[in-house]
Amino acid sequence: MKIVYPVIIDTTKNIDDDYFLVYIPDLELNTEGKDLADCIEMARDAIGIHCLTLEEDLHKSFPKASNLEEIKHSSNQLVTLVDVNYDEYKKQHSMKVVRRNVTLPSWINYAADKSGINVSAVLANALKQELHLTDKF
Repeated sequence: MKIVYPVIIDTTKNIDDDYFLVYIPDLELNTEGKDLADCIEMARDAIGIHCLTLEEDLHKSFPKASNLEEIKHSSNQLVTLVDVNYDEYKKQHSMKVVRRNVTLPSWINYAADKSGINVSAVLANALKQELHLTDKF
């Protein structure tokens, strides 16, 4: 499912940190970017994580997107649409745990149980290492 929200990019760079400010009015979110491409990418990530939080943690639906023409802005602001492939974003960023069946030799399972080892945690850590992943949050 694709979700699309209008964003406002302030084209006046902040003198102190050289970033463009980005505002997503329908979600009341702010972010920033070094250039236009970075602004859009940061807005896409902000929309994705906000909608993921709404769905998984708060059990709320996504706000309806405003029409582009309804967005009030000044002459130094660019208004554009940013889309998110939400299903793909959710697969890559969801912190929800999933259940997997793992086959182990009985003697390894016995030793792990006797030692009080959390097999799921060991497997998750091994997969992160093997896939060169770090914790997202």
